[in-house]
Amino acid sequence: YTVAQLEATAPLHCIFGGAVEAVQSSTPAQRFSDPLIEVAIQRMILAQAPDEQIRAARQRTIHRVDQVIRSTFGEKYLVQCFGSTQYGVDSATSDLDMIILDPELGRGWHPSVKSDELPAVYNMKKVGWALQDGGFQRVIAITGATVPIVKFYDPRTRLNIDLNCNNALGCVNTVLLANYCNAWAPLRSMIFFIKKWAKSWAFNDASGQDGPSSYSSYCLTLMIVSFLQIRGVLPNLQSYAVGQLDKGTAGFWSKLKKDKRVWSDTRFESLDVVLQRGWAGRSMALSEAIYGWFRFFAYEFKYESHVLEIKKGGLERRQQPLVEGEETKVQNQGKADDKLIAQLINGQGVVDDDDATLINDVNDVAAVDPSAGVQPEDWRTSKLVVVDPFLITKNCANGVSQRVNERFVQECQRAVFLLEAGQPVDSLLGQKLPLFP
Repeated sequence: YTVAQLEATAPLHCIFGGAVEAVQSSTPAQRFSDPLIEVAIQRMILAQAPDEQIRAARQRTIHRVDQVIRSTFGEKYLVQCFGSTQYGVDSATSDLDMIILDPELGRGWHPSVKSDELPAVYNMKKVGWALQDGGFQRVIAITGATVPIVKFYDPRTRLNIDLNCNNALGCVNTVLLANYCNAWAPLRSMIFFIKKWAKSWAFNDASGQDGPSSYSSYCLTLMIVSFLQIRGVLPNLQSYAVGQLDKGTAGFWSKLKKDKRVWSDTRFESLDVVLQRGWAGRSMALSEAIYGWFRFFAYEFKYESHVLEIKKGGLERRQQPLVEGEETKVQNQGKADDKLIAQLINGQGVVDDDDATLINDVNDVAAVDPSAGVQPEDWRTSKLVVVDPFLITKNCANGVSQRVNERFVQECQRAVFLLEAGQPVDSLLGQKLPLFP
C-alpha cells in the first residue's frame, strides 16, 4: 500500500507522518546509473522545446520592442533579452525577459547618479504608454517595486514579456550560466528536468501566486551548479577574480530600498580561459547527477551549518548557525512586490515568470556592506541560503519558509527512494497540486 502511494505521488508526510525522518537511503550516488533516464529526459525536452517558428516569433517581438524604445526615447538605447531563453533551458511557453540598456550608465546606479534626474526611459509608466501606443497589449507598469518593470503581451506573436531598464546584472548572470552550461554538456538537460520536477510539486513559484512562496528557476539553477561544483564536475569561474577594482570604473552598482547603492564585482573567467589554465572536470552521467542532486538535498547537505555559494565553489560555512522555528516576515508571507504583481496579472493570461529573480529582486539583498565579509543577520532564520554570485548579500531562497523547505527535503527523499527502486524518471513528477492542501 505504501509503495502504491509513493507511485501515485502522494506527499511523504501523508504516508509516513512523523516517521519521515527515519527513511534513509543506502545506495552511494557514484554507483547509480540508468541510461533510460537520459533517454526519457531528452524526449521531454523535445516535446517542450521551442521550434524555429517560435524562435523567429521571439526575434520579431524583440525587434518591435527595440523599435518602440528607440523611436520614443532615443537611438542610443538597446533592448536585449536575458535569462533562460538565452542559455538554452527554456520551453516553448517561456516568456521573454528583456532589458533596456543605457550606454551612459553602463555601471549602473553609482552613488553619484541622482534618481530624480534619470532620463524618461527609466519611468516605467512612460515606457508602458509607449508600448501601448506601439500595439502591445495587457500593459502593466509595476512602478512600486524596487526594480520597476513593465509586463505586457505581443498580440502578433502571442508572447508575454517583462521589461526592466538597465538592471544589467541579469545579463551578466545569463553569460555566467551559459558558460557553466558549456562546461558540462548535460547541464541544460538537468536544469530542464529539475525545473519540470519542481513545477510539478509547486516548488517553482517564487511569487507565491498559487500558494506559499517557493524557489525561482534562477535559485534552482544555482542549486544545481553548486552541487556540480561540490562534486568536481563544474569549475568555479569566479575563483580567479582576485585583487581590488576601482568601483568607479568596474563592476556594477545596484539600487536597493531607500535609494541605498551596493556595488558588485562582476568579474569571472570564460570557460575557454579556465580550460587553458588546465582545469579538467570529473566525468558524470546525467542520470548519476540527477540522482546525486536529490540525494544531496535529501540527506547530505548540512542546512544548519552551510550555505550554497557558487562564487566560493559551491559551499560555504554559515558564520552563525541556523535558528530553527524563527522566521522573518518575508519568509512567512512571501515577497510583497511579487505578490502585488501576481494580483495585478491574475486572470489576464500572463504566463509564469521563469526568470523573475534573474533581474535580481534587490528586496532580498541585505543592507550590509558586501566588502565586510559578514553574512547578513537574517540568514540565521533561513533554512536554505543560496547566495547570488554577484549580489553576495542576497539569499535567492529568502522568501522560502522553513515549512516549504522541509517539504522540499521530503520530496527529494521520495525521488531517491523511487530511483533506487528502479522506477522511471517520470514517476518522480507530482500532479501540480497545492503544496499544503
